Amino acid sequence: MFQPHSLFDLAKESLVKNESAVTGPLLPIPCTVWEDLFTEAMQSNSQVIVAAMVAACPLSWLDLDSMMEQASSSLSMLSSVFKGLGIMLDQRPPCATGQLTVLLPPAPETWVHEELDPEHRCYFENRPAEMQSPRKPRRERRSRSAPRQPVGELELVGDLSFKMMQSNELLTFLRCRVQEGKVLPLLCCQKVTFSDDLPEFPVIEKILGSVRLDRVEELRIHHTEDRRLLSMLAPYLPRLVHLRTLLLQSLVVKQGSSRQRRLLARWNTDEELDGIFTELTSQLTHLRQLQHLRLSNVYLCGNVGQFLRHLETPLESLTISSIPCSLEISDLQALSSYPCTSKLKVLNLSHNNLANINVGLLRTVIYKISATLDLLDLSHCGLLNSHLVAILSALSQCEQLRLFRFCGNCVDVSTMKRLLRRTIPTDKSRLMVLPLPDDAEDDDDDVYDYEIESRFINGLSLLLQELGVHSQIYVIRDEEFLEEHIKVLMLRT
Repeated sequence: MFQPHSLFDLAKESLVKNESAVTGPLLPIPCTVWEDLFTEAMQSNSQVIVAAMVAACPLSWLDLDSMMEQASSSLSMLSSVFKGLGIMLDQRPPCATGQLTVLLPPAPETWVHEELDPEHRCYFENRPAEMQSPRKPRRERRSRSAPRQPVGELELVGDLSFKMMQSNELLTFLRCRVQEGKVLPLLCCQKVTFSDDLPEFPVIEKILGSVRLDRVEELRIHHTEDRRLLSMLAPYLPRLVHLRTLLLQSLVVKQGSSRQRRLLARWNTDEELDGIFTELTSQLTHLRQLQHLRLSNVYLCGNVGQFLRHLETPLESLTISSIPCSLEISDLQALSSYPCTSKLKVLNLSHNNLANINVGLLRTVIYKISATLDLLDLSHCGLLNSHLVAILSALSQCEQLRLFRFCGNCVDVSTMKRLLRRTIPTDKSRLMVLPLPDDAEDDDDDVYDYEIESRFINGLSLLLQELGVHSQIYVIRDEEFLEEHIKVLMLRT
């Protein structure tokens, strides 16, 4: 039976067949069919049509994040979208009052690939609802928008990375418009990151001038060799009034190759360090919404207090990890002295050399945050039995503790049993990630004996059972550090 084509089918066929004839913005397309036609054009990889349709978009809200999930080549389609947005900006009429908001898809490889352990990742992925990204609720506005007035203001909503690479279409679009002296759209970004391969500083400053800085919630600076970046960014910090997460990572390199040693020398002169941290940290007092401070592989020795003294609002999480030197007494004193650390839920001091620390100061730090501490990471810190015994009294006060990591250190079986006895959970589960004790292995055999492993695990299970705790215990092989550690999940019965 013959079925006539619908008007939509005819419009779609006409649009695709005449792609080669399209040289500029299309005639106005009704809002009722524009979104469906646009989706069809993307699925057909019709780049010219996509650019022309974007330039003539009649909507006030365009959710590319959802639409481009079905595109056959999202990168080329995104390039066509930005081409259309450029045409729209260049041809906008004077005194136009309409606004188009475009929700961009996440850029690939935008963020640093942090080496989070599965337990850490689980914690951060299960944060309370109020800490989650605001992007998802806004997707509900994807319903077919009413026609708008000619565009006078274009707003792009999406994360912004200043790392120049082929897949970073947003930065390519913005950089080209700056170099051509053209107007930029408004940028509403939740996350902003700076890395190596940066654009020229005048280009960065011009783009930052279009960013709604009061909407930025995460700022990440990592793997940069140019200290001028921190000096350039310092004046912008007071305007980041809703910043919740600040991450500084790999701003120095550990000694290794001759090139690395030269870079280390560039960063780590006392005079230059003083200038870097004074200029940056003096602005932190304006960050009254800051909840997460992560300092990883940053030359901090003796400078932790410079970051903490300017923060007035209590932090929720603090990471001081992989510092390329030993933390000093003043650093630990700062952790227990300033109000911003009084309500920490997460304290990560992993991969620091704490072998020669004053363990009493570490115990004081844990005591201070025992009422709120949810995650404590002391893994790979060069700690011994004596250190663990010294902080047991403080650990026993951490009733909210869900995860304690101590792997990569040295403890014996008797000390581990003392730890388990002192840290029985009260009313919730608790995961302990601990080193495999040396005296739990067979000294006469280089190959681990699984029968000895089984006896050791059964002994721990029996101990916890006698204490009224249901447990799951298993040995994990850490391929990165070529070591074995045990995970002890305790559930109060």
